[in-house]
Amino acid sequence: MNDTPDALLDEAMRLGAAGRPADALALCGQVIGRWPQAARAWRFQGMALLQTGRPADAIDSLARAMALQPDPETQGYLGVAHCQAGRLADGIAALRAALSQAPRSVLLLQNLLQALLRNGDGAEAAAIARRLSDGLPRHAEHARRAARLLARVGDLAAPAYFRRALDLMPGWREGWRELAQTVRQAGDASAAAAAWQAALDRDPRDGEGWNNLGLIRFEQGRWPEAAMCFDRALALIPGSSVVQLNFGQLDMAAKLPARAAERFGAVLRQDPRSVAALDGLVRARLATCDWEGLTELTDALRAVAAAGGPDCEAISPYCSLFLPIGPREQWQIARAKAARIESRTGAPLPPAPRAISGRDGRLRVGYLSADFRRHILGDMIWQLLAGHDRARFEVFAYATNPPEDSAHYRKFSADADHFRDLSPLSDRAAAARVQADALDLLIFLGGYTDGDRAEILALRPAPLQATYLDYPATMGASWIDYVIADTTVMPPELEPWFTERLLALPGCYQLNNDRFPHPEGRCPRAEAGLPAEGFVFSCFNKTDRLNPELLARWIAILRDVPGSLLWLLRPAGDGASRLAAAFASAGLDPSRLVFAPLLAKAAHVRRQSAADLFLDTLPSNAHTTASDALWAGVPVLTLAGDSFAGRVGASLLRAVGLPDQIAASTAAYHKSAVEMAGDPAALARHRAHLEGPGRRSALFDTRLRIGELEAAYDEICRRARRGESPQRLAMRPGDVPRRSGF
Repeated sequence: MNDTPDALLDEAMRLGAAGRPADALALCGQVIGRWPQAARAWRFQGMALLQTGRPADAIDSLARAMALQPDPETQGYLGVAHCQAGRLADGIAALRAALSQAPRSVLLLQNLLQALLRNGDGAEAAAIARRLSDGLPRHAEHARRAARLLARVGDLAAPAYFRRALDLMPGWREGWRELAQTVRQAGDASAAAAAWQAALDRDPRDGEGWNNLGLIRFEQGRWPEAAMCFDRALALIPGSSVVQLNFGQLDMAAKLPARAAERFGAVLRQDPRSVAALDGLVRARLATCDWEGLTELTDALRAVAAAGGPDCEAISPYCSLFLPIGPREQWQIARAKAARIESRTGAPLPPAPRAISGRDGRLRVGYLSADFRRHILGDMIWQLLAGHDRARFEVFAYATNPPEDSAHYRKFSADADHFRDLSPLSDRAAAARVQADALDLLIFLGGYTDGDRAEILALRPAPLQATYLDYPATMGASWIDYVIADTTVMPPELEPWFTERLLALPGCYQLNNDRFPHPEGRCPRAEAGLPAEGFVFSCFNKTDRLNPELLARWIAILRDVPGSLLWLLRPAGDGASRLAAAFASAGLDPSRLVFAPLLAKAAHVRRQSAADLFLDTLPSNAHTTASDALWAGVPVLTLAGDSFAGRVGASLLRAVGLPDQIAASTAAYHKSAVEMAGDPAALARHRAHLEGPGRRSALFDTRLRIGELEAAYDEICRRARRGESPQRLAMRPGDVPRRSGF
């Protein structure tokens, strides 16, 4: 061996590589003793000290090397030494500095990645992993690591790296599963289904995979496929409470509540603490009027809601409106739901630069809905899009429902200035599409119900966002600025239990279609399936709004009105026989209970006119069903409750000019029902009012209601232009300019 510094250091390098760091150290010491200015000797000594587990000493050697001859390789080793000594911040700083000089160094990238992971810097670690994979795009392990890190921090690029890794190793089954979970988290159900199918093609005995694919098919509305997936999952993991729970939710959507109740009951027998199963069982029991033990079940749900926290998320916010659960508890449930949505959707979209009002001075207003189709809400908003003043408003419609061949869908598509089908897009892509339109205001005609996709709003695609019409409760979300309502449904005592600020219209908040044909004369009783004689009390609410206390109240009314009838929609399953049995137990002839089938809108409104008095429900009132009855000329008797959903009847009756039909107590409700049944002249006056002034009232003045909305939109956007945060706003009748025509 030559007696030169380079020759000696080459030998030290060979010894270190051969696993003899102690010998390498000795040789480096000799060189440093003779040539103390040899930077390479100090660097090799530092490397050998790292090999022997002496990072503090290595730091000194590597620092001397850097002082003599700085270079990125030495600085990288100095960073490693700091990290091994527990000085992560210094180590990361040194590695970053080295990378700035040698940005393509795989070794530096790998070392910085490990340091960042140890320090918990997930986002930067993911960025470094991307650089590694991009530098070596055919390197499967780098792609896999990048994919997992990007998924961990919610980076939208994660799916691309999973696909890169899977192209290189298509047999990586876990990769297909992780890709499915990642794209599902991003709201791309189609891509998630494809990834789950690829995973199952490789391992068809994966019961959890079949369950997850079933969930996606369920959410896509492909219910037969979802049922097949859940059946496969149960065959592979018999008795799984998770699969049974999901299958129960599918059964409820498919209007098979009796079977759903069996599944939810089975889950509760395995796990009595399952809030989701408890909630599902309550919903199934309500749908079939099976009220045995309902009080205890409801009390258990209310206790969960009162306690707050993540468990509330398993309670259906919509179903809670039909239960004796107070506004505070409903707010807790909604907040938990909103928090769950936020955790799924991830960070909001970066704010896009925009000015309030469009380039031509018109406000750009968008409506997001799952019901631009044949639907109760579709009937209510029939004139909304076409009715806006195009000199002041540019109207966008965003449909989350798939296209359908119907008059409703064709009309809404034509009535908007811009109609966007968001149904095939992921949540983030849909939100980005909305954001690209640079709206001033986005109105959500939805809530926490099937297909409404509140996740799009959670991504904040518009600077102002409000809910209107379809969902009579708080969303509990910071990403909704206003709830459009009125001061009857939202008196001051309710406002603390709404996350949104109240935007109150001057009269009733509800929008109706005054061009819908109203019945000419009363529908003959025989045509409606009613007996020829007897006073007819009706209620066409879905039977999930009924409850034992309400039925007892109605039975007491019928007992005091001899020969009277109660006309209801036919419940699901055995619900009709249960209600008939309740009549018999109370000593009433079950023939006084008449059930009606579901009918199309026009036929339904026509048959309603055969009734004498509509009895409203509580804790959730009739909404569209009540305004349909009023349009048909049928008086409504309501009892105002302590929630938005329970005060809609009062709002409708004030707007139609019949405030005396709002009972102040259950006793007054009973007394009014009995008195009206015994006073044909009073009943005739009410019908005459509804068939005359009532049909011309504010409740059914569509032009007025759209004008009120426009004035409200103008005002909140004006406030936003001034930089004001959303605050309570109650519009007055004088704030609404009248205009003729649509």
